[in-house]
Amino acid sequence: MRPEGSRLALERPAAVVVTVVALLVFLNGSLLSAWGALHVDLSINLTAAHALRDGADPYGVTALRERAASLGSPTNLIYGQLFTSYIQPPTSALSLLPLTLLDWRDATRVYLVLNHVFLLAAVALTLSTLRPSLPLRWLIAGAAVIVAAYAQINASFALGQVDATILLLLSLGFWGHVRGNAPVTGAAIACAAAIKLIPGLLLLYFLWKREYRVVLWGAGVGLALLLVSLAYVGADVYESYLTETLPALAKGSTHYSNASLGALIARAHTPAVIGGLPEMIYLDEVPAGDWARLAGIGVGLGALLCLALVIPRGRRVRTVRGEPVEPRVLRPFDLAQGRQAQDERMILWEYYLVVATGLLISSVAWEFYVIWLLPAFLAALLAPDLLPAGRWRWLALASFAVALLALNYPADCGSSGDCYLFEANDLFYHPGWVPAVRVERMVGLYANHLDAVLYLRLAALLLLSGYMGALVLWSRRRSPLPPGEG
Repeated sequence: MRPEGSRLALERPAAVVVTVVALLVFLNGSLLSAWGALHVDLSINLTAAHALRDGADPYGVTALRERAASLGSPTNLIYGQLFTSYIQPPTSALSLLPLTLLDWRDATRVYLVLNHVFLLAAVALTLSTLRPSLPLRWLIAGAAVIVAAYAQINASFALGQVDATILLLLSLGFWGHVRGNAPVTGAAIACAAAIKLIPGLLLLYFLWKREYRVVLWGAGVGLALLLVSLAYVGADVYESYLTETLPALAKGSTHYSNASLGALIARAHTPAVIGGLPEMIYLDEVPAGDWARLAGIGVGLGALLCLALVIPRGRRVRTVRGEPVEPRVLRPFDLAQGRQAQDERMILWEYYLVVATGLLISSVAWEFYVIWLLPAFLAALLAPDLLPAGRWRWLALASFAVALLALNYPADCGSSGDCYLFEANDLFYHPGWVPAVRVERMVGLYANHLDAVLYLRLAALLLLSGYMGALVLWSRRRSPLPPGEG
């Protein structure tokens, strides 16, 4: 047997073993251990969807409690504070209307499966857009390892959060941006912003880049969603959201799971004990004054100024051998062959730098929102041609690896270390096999140092944002170079 054939004969089963083990580790935490979970956030959102379907207003701390009880949805320790009631735009709950045809437990399990489908689709779409030069067997194995290591997915899926949906929409928006498909990009961003407001910051990015067709499509689809939802739910529901819920959310949260700069501002203007609860576990509206509001505005404006200084203005020029071409002529992000100019391959870092900045300056960005940034890690770790060459590439890889670990480990398992997000089930229940749970049981971060969770997650998010900003600046060098040089 030739040496090449011998090597392949070893590599293929090795890649299969890595992929299977990684997927088993992942599915144990994301699917099997979460199969019997209460899916608290989905339960709240689903109850809100029922309320809107029945013509009721879902906003208000206790507005949904009786309805939730009648649906068999959990009510223990929820519907008593701001952040344990429904707080999303009406369009977010309306996206769940099809699930109102099912009973609560069936709906949670269908949504858990859908989250996995959305996650898989987002990863596949990202990799097909980036086209890393790795052999397919190792590309799949590497993606499986990264997803298995992304422990925030477990928390998001156990809660029934919408992060997989946002991830897929952002990935679709990026795919459209690379392909020059303004309708897809604008529509994807508008749909994401209709579920969570933070992705709307991307429309400002495209306005800055003079990609006006993307902005117009985003604004048009967003307006259409607003008008349709307004006709369905009525003006009173939007009035409740805009005049009561949204201003309360803008004050931020002191809860340990809030990983944004807004958490620092909220904690600085909140007593250590509020409403009889330590600020770290307080989930109601915080008493923010004028100074807190000014600080939040200042941080937001400062971050936008930094983005404007880092990201060059104007539409990018796509080139092949120095000649401008239409976007559709190019194969999407064909980095290994060096078909596109350096500016083209750096739009990834611009796009996800804006997403990361949105998380940083949001008044509330729960730690599992970092799932939205998964494509940045896939790109850095599986497509190193996107990074500078030489020792700078090793520095970049180390920075992304540190950020990945600090954003995901340990897991939020409560004071007992039993991972309260999971619930025993008859299918398969071994939360102790989840790596992030084992790390928490060893270090006891959540059990003993809730105040430090913010500083770990926020520092990692700042590190990631800073390095993506550095990569954008690197791409602005006067002499564009082929991938892998410089």
